[in-house]
Amino acid sequence: MKRKIIFLIFIAIPCLMHRSSIANEIEPQPIPPNVRDNGLNICIDSAHQFLFFWHWTVQDKMRAAGFRVTGNMQVLNKTLQPGALSLMRDQRAHDFNAGLHRPFVLLPNPEFHAVITYQFGPYQEYTPEEVQAVIEFVQQGGGLLMFGQMQKSGGDRYPLQELARRFDANFSTQKGRGPWKIISHPAVNDLPQIDAQVEMHSAVLGKEWTPLVLSHQGDVVLAVRSFGKGRVLLSADAYLHLRGQNPDDADLRFIFSATKWTAAAKKPFKDDRRVPWEYGGLGGAIYPCNQEKIGGITVLYADNQQPKVMQTIRERTREVYDLLQRMLPSPPPQEDELYIIPSAGAGGGWAVNVYTPRSAAICCNDENTDELLSIMAHEIAHTMTGPPASDGSTNGRLPEQGVGLFSEAHAGWFQKKVTQELGIHSPSHDLSDLTIIDPTLRELDLTYIPEGKVFWAWKKLWFLYTILERQFGEKFYADWMYQVHEYAKNRSPGYELNWQETLITLSRAVNADVFPFFAAFGTKVQPPLDWEMPPMRSLVREAYHSGK
Repeated sequence: MKRKIIFLIFIAIPCLMHRSSIANEIEPQPIPPNVRDNGLNICIDSAHQFLFFWHWTVQDKMRAAGFRVTGNMQVLNKTLQPGALSLMRDQRAHDFNAGLHRPFVLLPNPEFHAVITYQFGPYQEYTPEEVQAVIEFVQQGGGLLMFGQMQKSGGDRYPLQELARRFDANFSTQKGRGPWKIISHPAVNDLPQIDAQVEMHSAVLGKEWTPLVLSHQGDVVLAVRSFGKGRVLLSADAYLHLRGQNPDDADLRFIFSATKWTAAAKKPFKDDRRVPWEYGGLGGAIYPCNQEKIGGITVLYADNQQPKVMQTIRERTREVYDLLQRMLPSPPPQEDELYIIPSAGAGGGWAVNVYTPRSAAICCNDENTDELLSIMAHEIAHTMTGPPASDGSTNGRLPEQGVGLFSEAHAGWFQKKVTQELGIHSPSHDLSDLTIIDPTLRELDLTYIPEGKVFWAWKKLWFLYTILERQFGEKFYADWMYQVHEYAKNRSPGYELNWQETLITLSRAVNADVFPFFAAFGTKVQPPLDWEMPPMRSLVREAYHSGK
């Protein structure tokens, strides 16, 4: 390791960076052939809860339907200032496969026609400045769509309620019962007929609201209203778009029609869709602009991030990172090379390795420090490559099979090891239930993953890694990553090994033939014709019992 990372320096950096020289160089948002651009700039706000469905699935599908969609992770009072500078990745190109360097830069906010904000639990607050900014945005002709659901488990704390009340609405924990009535209105033109047996959460609304989905007892689930020059839509049930008698992705058309109606108070733009964006699977496009330096790591966080979350990030990042470095020595991050992004909500995260700089995001709140640390370990592990090849490169990755097979198993394996070291209980990493799906431990072939079985495939890899670690020591995995990088160092960038190459590199790492070992547990891969390696000891039966 050439450089020791010091983690004890904390520098708060406001959003006062230099204006980027590429402020107007934004790659147009993609649109499928034969789909017409509708000229509507839509902000999907994930600064109060980050859900993959809304930030990824909805965003991609809306863009494919002709909208221009920008994801948001900072407080809305900063995002809703057209022309003000916000933190984004370089927007000139977005190709996943080009090994792009996309630094974080300051670019001007677009002007939005409507904001979609959602929250389904007691997560990050809507600050007073945000609430006021949203009110002014709607009064001046903007659209607001609030998708929420108040949970009894959250008690009285439900931040979206504060925003709703300013529009004379209250989310309720009360559920209504069908049959359901859908009033004819452009906002619900594409809402499918709702199953009469379904119960849905409701809202209590002032007289300015027009109910569009309600029970025969008068429980209102969805309603609209005018406010100043703008329009507002409220949905009180988290799964309204899936309440049809035959729910499927087509129900997202309801979100499209609801957004079009809400955004219609402003004229559509006629330009070439140069509005900041990211593909699904990533954060942004607008990131939190507050920054702190923790050694070689940059932390990005929003104004509404909870103090206890930030305290944990400041106090425990070094501990988690050092554990991972001990387990998987990797090139340490240089300045502005690794970002950690504590995000809103709970129970998940994601990492970006397809671009540099790398980033790891953690959806977290102040209620569960153990969960935060566990997710942090998982997402930071995603950014760690292991030892570089002899030429210093880290090219090469293991087969993903379209389901993130080895990359997610990689992050989960080290998450499992870190949580064990920290004394954190992690039920999802318990291997005792693997025999539920693979009773003989020989039936699930990792070269072919049936639909819906990827989680069990990750577990099976962890089971096999456990055996390998007991036989060859903790260092086996790092040695394997070195062999992967050495094998791929002269190949095309982002080279993905096939299964034969995967087991060749693993065999070289442990100096033993692992082809029979994988075959004994159901994954049969043909070795090269001239293949010669020492056999593994304790091949099947003893390995089975040690791994179990």
